Amino acid sequence: MRLMTRADGEQLEAARVSLEKEGEAGRPHAAQLAWLLKADLDEAAIVARIDGADALARRYGAIAAKRHEATWPGAMARVNASSDPDLRAFD
Repeated sequence: MRLMTRADGEQLEAARVSLEKEGEAGRPHAAQLAWLLKADLDEAAIVARIDGADALARRYGAIAAKRHEATWPGAMARVNASSDPDLRAFD
């Protein structure tokens, strides 16, 4: 998760393409990366992922929160307050 907060858009897109080629095993991560790369992300969308039921989506929500922490610090605060211990351990 920490690595993806530091990766640039080109690196994330290359990872997404590679995961798509993996077939069924890579598709869940590829879909989450596609979401992470969207230009129209906003704080509400990020918080919705963080608060969602899907564990993988929560992790990508936390990654997005960290990537946009300067713009939307409230999203990272939500990560820190999450009931998911993996999210709370992520900073």
